[in-house]
Amino acid sequence: MNIIARNDIGFQSESLSLSEKMKVVLNTRDATLLISIPNIFGSLKSFDIEAEYYWITHREEYYDLYNSYIDSEYLYGDALVFRPYICFNKKERKYVGSYFEQIKSLWYNKEIVIIEGKYTRMGVGNDLFDGAKMIERIICPSSNAYDKYQTILDNALTINKEKLILLSLGPCAKVLGYDMWKLGYHVLDIGHIDSEYEWYLHNVEWKKRMNNNKHYADIVDLENIVECQDVSYNSQILMDISGVN
Repeated sequence: MNIIARNDIGFQSESLSLSEKMKVVLNTRDATLLISIPNIFGSLKSFDIEAEYYWITHREEYYDLYNSYIDSEYLYGDALVFRPYICFNKKERKYVGSYFEQIKSLWYNKEIVIIEGKYTRMGVGNDLFDGAKMIERIICPSSNAYDKYQTILDNALTINKEKLILLSLGPCAKVLGYDMWKLGYHVLDIGHIDSEYEWYLHNVEWKKRMNNNKHYADIVDLENIVECQDVSYNSQILMDISGVN
């Protein structure tokens, strides 16, 4: 709703075009497309105190927009499905280990292409994608990716449709996933799952940078992120369009 309301967020400046496309995505109804919104309209007791306050404020601020664009007769997915750890209370976190295993089964023994920001580096330093049959990556701008949308889309459409596409590219991913879906691709927007997984593995209590070679969710500072020397990661890069003009 931040994007539809044309508010700047983290790594993406407001855009009329992006706002309008997000409205189109939200209003699409097709059995082969799952539209997700955050599961925040009932009790918030499963969240920790900080997240509970955030979502209470969010609901109040965007109440009219939700009323305008959300269809009470439509069964949405949960947009927090790939954020299962850091914002939840300790009781809920007890079950997250088996949940991550279920998530990893989505790409088990599959050829995947990760389309991500320059510093996202999903799976580097952990076993999140170890079960994948093959991993390739398209590296995109670390901020304002939507400003380079056509270039990103054109390159993404060179991918074989038999491969599973995993997106981690902020608001741009929502539109990219939608456009690729329309053309017959199998796409998942997995958002910040990598950060969530690392926080879970290290049993941390709050959002923090675990190492200095990649970006972590909701930590806006990109300074002091070093070049990634991981041989496996660098060998997976299919194309790097992060510096495109």
